[in-house]
Amino acid sequence: MTTSAQPEPDTFDRTLEELRAATARLVATARAATPDELGAASPLPGWSRAHVLSHVAQNALGLRNLATWARTGVRTPMYAGQEQRDADIDTGARQDAAALVRQVVDTAADLDADLTALPPEALAGTVEMRGGLRVPGSALAWLRLREIEVHHVDLDLGYGIADWDAAFARRAVEGLVDVWRSRDLLPPVRITATDTDLDTVSGSGATSVRGTTAHLLGWLLGRPGADVRLQGPAVDLPAL
Repeated sequence: MTTSAQPEPDTFDRTLEELRAATARLVATARAATPDELGAASPLPGWSRAHVLSHVAQNALGLRNLATWARTGVRTPMYAGQEQRDADIDTGARQDAAALVRQVVDTAADLDADLTALPPEALAGTVEMRGGLRVPGSALAWLRLREIEVHHVDLDLGYGIADWDAAFARRAVEGLVDVWRSRDLLPPVRITATDTDLDTVSGSGATSVRGTTAHLLGWLLGRPGADVRLQGPAVDLPAL
């Protein structure tokens, strides 16, 4: 998932608290689901809900590697490779429901401990995401928060786009826009929120997109159910 290095070190502790609350919400949803519900298809093509949860667990392991990199300065890639990452997600998804939820809980707790222990110099250091984007160590809590919130919606078990906090959604929208703009990938759009003062223009802004900040994020992420109003030529958003 494309992301941004935007969080500043002085927001790190607050983001950690938000991450803990978001993780607790996702875990509560997962624990309430039946095995049949977890085995059913998610909105993500080719993935069951169990795949979504397995990915959440693998993401925690990957971010632990980046936390190690930030702390030690020794290059520690997030994943061993795309094929291994995909295989690990598939393997995790085949666990029974209780074991899968336990893996989500345990890996999240281990990551929380790693992030909490990062010293100031690690927060200021630089690591490299799976897609090659370089981010400061201070961004790791934000990266995890966004992963948790987005994939909680992907479980499609009652937590939806409208449940995203506007402040979270704005931070995520601005992060995506910043990265895509820096790579000259953002189409000519004007993105305007109806519930915050978010208003950003790319190029000619030939296409206007309006909606709540949360639904704008859902649209940018290509999630079903995003309720936005488009005026102007159709646009192709960058792949995530």
